[in-house]
Parts: sequence; structure tokens; C-alpha cells
Amino acid sequence: MIEKQSVLYNLQIETYANIILGRPIEEFDRFVQDWNSLGGERMTREVNEWLRQSNAP
Repeated sequence: MIEKQSVLYNLQIETYANIILGRPIEEFDRFVQDWNSLGGERMTREVNEWLRQSNAP
């Protein structure tokens, strides 16, 4: 997560700004694909696993 967080955050901010400035909303779909392929999917799995472990009785 530490390795990819800044790259993913920058991609997110850039995409949001571009959409706000008038790019088509479909750019968000590309953002999701890029975000997942750049490590977002793995980061989501890691966070979900951590959450499951921390909430375990």
C-alpha cells in the first residue's frame, strides 16, 4: 500500500480535476481501470483483509 498510494492518489486527483474542468464523465471509467491495474485492486484487498482481522472476535 505504501508503494502505490501516492501514484494512485495523484491519478485520482488528476482525473477528478479533468472531469470538473470539462472532460467527459466516461474518463472516470478509464480511471477505475487504471487505478485497479496500477495496484488499487491489491490495495483494496489488503485493506479489507486488515479490516477483517481487526474486527475478529
